[in-house]
Amino acid sequence: TYEGELPIQERPINVYGSTDADGHRTTFTGTVFLTCPNSDIMFFQDLDFAGSGTGSGVSTSAFFRATNCSFTNWETGVLAYGTCWVNVIGCRFDGNQVGFDFNSMGEYVNHSMFNDNYFSNNGTAVLLEAVPTDVTMNFQGSVFSNNQTDIDNRCDQPLDLSQVTFDSKE
Repeated sequence: TYEGELPIQERPINVYGSTDADGHRTTFTGTVFLTCPNSDIMFFQDLDFAGSGTGSGVSTSAFFRATNCSFTNWETGVLAYGTCWVNVIGCRFDGNQVGFDFNSMGEYVNHSMFNDNYFSNNGTAVLLEAVPTDVTMNFQGSVFSNNQTDIDNRCDQPLDLSQVTFDSKE
C-alpha cells in the first residue's frame, strides 16, 4: 500500500500491480496526478485506488488507460481533464461521489472501448462533461448497479449501451 499523493510529470510511465499470497493487490490511498503533456499513453493495470471520500483516485491531463483497476470511496474515481483521452477497461468503481468524470477538450482519441466495467453504489457512475471527439464510446459488458445516476451525458456524447446491464436501484 502506497500512502500520500503521487505526481507523475514530464515523462510517461506504465504501472503494473501485483497480488501477494494473501490476495492483497498493489494499492494507492492518495491521488495519483498525471501531467505529461504530449506524451504516450500511460497504462495502469491491476491496481487498487482506495480513498477516504475526498479527492480523486487518478487525476489526469495525460493520455491514460486503466485496466483491471478499482476505484473505491473517492470524490471522483478517475478525473480526465485538459486535452487528454482516457480509457477505463475492466475496472470497478464503487462508493464514489463520481466514478468516472470525462472533462477534456482535446481533439485526440486512441480507443473507443470502455468495456467490462462495474459501476456500483456511486452518486454518479459516469459523468461526461466534455469529450474530445464525437467517437461513439462503447460500454459493452459494463454493469451499472445501485448508482444514484448511471450516466450523466451533459455533452451528448454518442454512446453504445446496447450490451450494458442496468440493475435496478434498491
